[in-house]
Amino acid sequence: MIADEDVHTEGVSALAPYRVIVTGTHPEYRSTAMLDALETWLRQGGRLLYLGGNGFYWRVAFSNAWPGAIERRRTEDGVRNWQTEPGES
Repeated sequence: MIADEDVHTEGVSALAPYRVIVTGTHPEYRSTAMLDALETWLRQGGRLLYLGGNGFYWRVAFSNAWPGAIERRRTEDGVRNWQTEPGES
């Protein structure tokens, strides 16, 4: 078992020992380092079983001043995978 903060600090090396990663929670908040590590690991043949909902949505930054704390700023509306076209409801 590994934690989000492990992936943030250790990068792809935290994921490297595993062939399959299973998300069993609501993995909504991800740092750029975490997403980069996951993408690299997947390109190297790793497999992801995503069992959550609304995950990988908000970008966060970890605090160097407060270990274990993350910062999330809502300056945008998050990720939009699909939007209606004009005239659709």
